[in-house]
Amino acid sequence: MNKAISRIFVVGVVLFVALVVNLTWIMVVRAGWFYDRPENKRSIAKELKIRRGELLGFDGSVIAGSLRRSGYYYRDYPQGALAPQLLGYDSVRYGRSGVEQQLNDVLTGTATDLGVQSWIDRLLGRKPKGADVKLTLVRRCRRPRSSS
Repeated sequence: MNKAISRIFVVGVVLFVALVVNLTWIMVVRAGWFYDRPENKRSIAKELKIRRGELLGFDGSVIAGSLRRSGYYYRDYPQGALAPQLLGYDSVRYGRSGVEQQLNDVLTGTATDLGVQSWIDRLLGRKPKGADVKLTLVRRCRRPRSSS
């Protein structure tokens, strides 16, 4: 009887150690992989609380701004469909593309190489603020056609 109980105990300990090793692998080693997955809505919701920087044209006009609704910031394009292939989009449903994707770290204020948010700010719990990006885009002025 004691031999059977000790075998069950050893099997239980082995299974418990395997569980701890597996959870450590998932939560420590693979944490970045899970954070970057497109199915991870938590990272998207976290970024929606940050006011994204504006995309400015060469003349200083706002090409893409942020609107706050219900505590979350959403992208607004006041110029309409100005260079949509270049600007891309920032959507909860479809993700990001174009300049919105390439400069996401700068626009959300999480780029550490530019010093947008230092480690002291993160340590003190200060919320990041997105930096504005000035592009070389100029909205073409439409001139009236002459009737000659």
